[in-house]
Amino acid sequence: MSLAADLLEQAKGLLDSKRPENRGRPKQVDLRRSISTAYYSLFSLLVEEAATAMVVRSFTKDEAIDIVEEVAEAHRRWKVIKDNEATKVFLTALIVYKLVQASGTTIRASQSSVRGQ
Repeated sequence: MSLAADLLEQAKGLLDSKRPENRGRPKQVDLRRSISTAYYSLFSLLVEEAATAMVVRSFTKDEAIDIVEEVAEAHRRWKVIKDNEATKVFLTALIVYKLVQASGTTIRASQSSVRGQ
């Protein structure tokens, strides 16, 4: 089993009422840990898929160095933008996208919000 699948099973296990430790009213800490683990499983799945997609063809050492440096630059830039309001909106959108899509709701931003005005 992959890490993503193992994490998802762990998240489900934290909610399994058939387990003796889960009988009765669930504790908030268990509910929150289950949700956190489920999201982490999704993150792991996406990372695994991205890595698999990238290694279909072979790389030269120079290409690998360039990719690693681009990722290092992304890390540096993340530190600058992580507390930005638009970044928080984007991260929230990543989490709720499927829920919004399933509901049939269409989200449209005004032109002024797209331009940051």
